[in-house]
Amino acid sequence: MRNLVSIIIPSYNRAHCLERAIQSALQQTYTDREVLVVDDGSTDNTAEVLAPFGDAISVIHQSNAGPSAARNTCIRAARGDFVAFLDSDDEWLPGKLEYQLPLMQEADVILSASNWQSKSRDVSSTAFDSFAFGESWICDRPPEFVSRPGGHPLMLSSWLVRRDILTTLGGFDSSLRLGEDNDLLFRLAFKGRFALTRKVLLLRETGQDAVKLSNPGTLKYQRNVTRSMCRVIANARVLAFGEPKLVQRQFEMLYAYYLRREMEFAALDGKYWAARRRGLETLRHHPDMMAAMAACLGIIAPGFVRRRIRKKYRIASIG
Repeated sequence: MRNLVSIIIPSYNRAHCLERAIQSALQQTYTDREVLVVDDGSTDNTAEVLAPFGDAISVIHQSNAGPSAARNTCIRAARGDFVAFLDSDDEWLPGKLEYQLPLMQEADVILSASNWQSKSRDVSSTAFDSFAFGESWICDRPPEFVSRPGGHPLMLSSWLVRRDILTTLGGFDSSLRLGEDNDLLFRLAFKGRFALTRKVLLLRETGQDAVKLSNPGTLKYQRNVTRSMCRVIANARVLAFGEPKLVQRQFEMLYAYYLRREMEFAALDGKYWAARRRGLETLRHHPDMMAAMAACLGIIAPGFVRRRIRKKYRIASIG
């Protein structure tokens, strides 16, 4: 008996690219699937784009509540044994689901994620190129993998997850509009094993944030990401209690990295007392040498840090 897969596509004012994402879901070689699109209060011509698909997709309309709430709406409506997420400006290759499902035959394998490639012609490398594994492998220690120095390559649009686990965990944290995928991934990492593959099954739009329409290069975006990730990793550190020392240390180092970023933004705002406090907190959480040096600089000379960050973002005023 084949398993039903629920494909979840959230969209907010993404009419210009939504059709391609839906088509890539409908063109999957694995046919036991349902496609759920949640229109998160769009004000563009999203309804016109969705209309020609008719009964091939299920559309849910709701007031704008952010990507976490939109995905949770679909998780509650989903009928599948597995859930696959697809952002509205990403695209799957046709064999994605057909390839990933057999990797999850063992009950304790709760998530599968694939390699991906950027749609940008300027980016030719793929996300898993640095890993010396076979084409597919079972990750027995997900907490260690997702907290690895330098970050992890497990993009949300490549995930295939058991729906019962998502339901048990309560889905995405709807209070988060940034970092919500990492928050859920960290929680999933402590619940079971991951099946990973170097095979490219996802084409990602890397030019801008798909769901939130935020430019990753802007100061406001970086501030918001830093604030959200400090909260996400603080929660993950609690889950890591009792895990091997390596896992605990890696989460501590991640936390130190984002505390350092908060220190820099506090200095940028001229809040030198807050910058010094964040610098001291950074030193407490086992940072790497670069983070430790930056923290010391923030403690001793927050004014210098302020000038450096202003120059980095090429700003003449704080905003």
